[in-house]
Amino acid sequence: MMETRSCILATFAFLVAFLPNSFGLDYVQQQLPQGARARLGNGKIHDIAYSPDGEHLAVASGIGIWLYDARSGDEVGLLTGHTGQVTCVAFSPVGDTLASGSEDNNVRLWDASTGKRLKVIKGHSSWVTSIAYSPDGSLLATGSGDSTIRLRDAKTGKHRATLKHRKSLTGYREHVASIVFSPDGKMLASAGGKDGNRFRLWEVNTGKLLKTVGAEWRDGVAQWWKDVTRKDESYSDSPEEYVACLAFTPDGKTLASGGTDQKIRFWETNTWELVKTFENHASSVTYLAYSPDGKSIVSGSSDTTIRLWDVAGSNSKTIAGYSERILGLAFAPDGKTLASASEDNTIRLWDGVTGRHLKILATHTDSVSSIAFSRDGNTLVSGNSDGTIRLWEPHTGVQLDVLIGDMHEVLSVAFSPDGDTLASGSGRDSAIRLWNVQTGKNLKILAKDVGTSNLVYSPNGEKLVSGGWWRNNSILLWDAHAGLLLKTITGHTAKVSSIVFSPDGLVFASGSHDQTVRLWDADTGRHLKTLAEGAGRVAAIAFSPDGNALVTGESGGNINLWDVVAGKLIRNISKDSGWVASVAFSPDGKTIASGGWWKNPEIQLWDAATGKHLKTLEGHGGGIQGLAFSPDGAVLASGSQDGTILLWEWEQIKSE
Repeated sequence: MMETRSCILATFAFLVAFLPNSFGLDYVQQQLPQGARARLGNGKIHDIAYSPDGEHLAVASGIGIWLYDARSGDEVGLLTGHTGQVTCVAFSPVGDTLASGSEDNNVRLWDASTGKRLKVIKGHSSWVTSIAYSPDGSLLATGSGDSTIRLRDAKTGKHRATLKHRKSLTGYREHVASIVFSPDGKMLASAGGKDGNRFRLWEVNTGKLLKTVGAEWRDGVAQWWKDVTRKDESYSDSPEEYVACLAFTPDGKTLASGGTDQKIRFWETNTWELVKTFENHASSVTYLAYSPDGKSIVSGSSDTTIRLWDVAGSNSKTIAGYSERILGLAFAPDGKTLASASEDNTIRLWDGVTGRHLKILATHTDSVSSIAFSRDGNTLVSGNSDGTIRLWEPHTGVQLDVLIGDMHEVLSVAFSPDGDTLASGSGRDSAIRLWNVQTGKNLKILAKDVGTSNLVYSPNGEKLVSGGWWRNNSILLWDAHAGLLLKTITGHTAKVSSIVFSPDGLVFASGSHDQTVRLWDADTGRHLKTLAEGAGRVAAIAFSPDGNALVTGESGGNINLWDVVAGKLIRNISKDSGWVASVAFSPDGKTIASGGWWKNPEIQLWDAATGKHLKTLEGHGGGIQGLAFSPDGAVLASGSQDGTILLWEWEQIKSE
């Protein structure tokens, strides 16, 4: 115990030594990528793990691994190095090492006493979805989207065995959703997406598949087997249901499984007979964890609740407080505290016995769907997947306000030219809302159920245009002051993904997944011309500052520059294989910036006159869904799926 305590103190001392000067204890500004002056937000949450002594929590996030003091809630450090979002974390049994898996397909080992990266382990061909140490700490198991589990030496990373999960009958590899060692370390249990209502048991020493336990589906009906030993993979899938989480009792006598059928099942590990079933959740069971004494089990669900169950009596306490599905649960080693993480991007602590809420340990930021500068450049707004709109002071990185309404997944945000009003378009309730920027008050709802994924004000502020997937992929033209619908514009045959006004406000352009860009008269909504592309779905468009050219980014990786007047292609700038999610012109018109999707989360800079590639900016862990230059051209802001915004110093970038 003394050694572990020394380890924790050393970690704190190491991390304090590297605190940034300008932001005090704000770890979000640590280890910024070259050329970036600030990071806004601290990233999307994916997983949590308690240290063995219960003093710290490790949080897998969109930008790295956050370390928190589990008692005070203080940030202790941020470990970065993965080039994708960190999806899972696990402490070694003695707490000296922390392992992490990522969307970059790699596993990293970290020294818990110094924060130093020990090793990068490669081998998976898809994202790492789950990670677990064997009870004695000698083995590390990782599950992946490539439908395999890999066993490695926990110290050296040397490969021991590859356990091949099955493919679904559609031929696609399915991710390994959960892996867990038996307490004696002799067996590994695994479950995978679309693998049906069953899980697999593996012999650790040999890598041999011992049993497949669960349901066989016949004509859409689950037939439960206590021991399905078939190995020919000929049985059919349930199209929807699968086991999502597994947990052994501390004594190893029972294994609990939870899944998309909303049930928790308990299996006796000697015979693998189903001994009992709990069912109270209204949606998928996403996470399970036993208390250290094995008397309780906690379950998290997509119904946004946590339930604390008495295993012997099957009665439960409902823990409410979240607004989104539960991503992770972890008991402190003494069982007195329960930590939870949710898609609402909060980490909360609860009494492990009574379920009483103790505190919100930390609040993170969700995927950034869109960003925009105010015309004076003094405010930056972001729309987030957690349903929030956040206002930031871009010079200091300070969050000014959070706007919350009856909405989910804010897909688009736009400032009125005078900066007094903010328009937002949401996903799940498909509403367009107007907000007072100074007070944060919701002024009006223009419409609901209009499938809005993008919004833009005309340069004079008199009109607002919205588009998305509503009613045959229509575009709606609004009177911005009165909030009245002026015209419904049709023509696109698939989702309208991007809308922009020309600088003079006479024309607006729309890009669509139907592989076209269309130009429209801003006053009448009359169709002017179509720029036919056909190379891929148009994901993003932007006018040049003089309005004579239009740049488009496509799903196939093409970036094209168009002559707006002639309606002809000027040049193809890029034919990369990755999806281009965002594009922007610099205010001087000399540079085009493009942002890649989640498999290539980089910003590329291009010479607008020649199409020559100038530079690659790296630093995000997820797709770049928004790019915006400040009006004076001094800053390029990038919003990402990783839950952060990076502010890039334009002069520094150009001079490097």
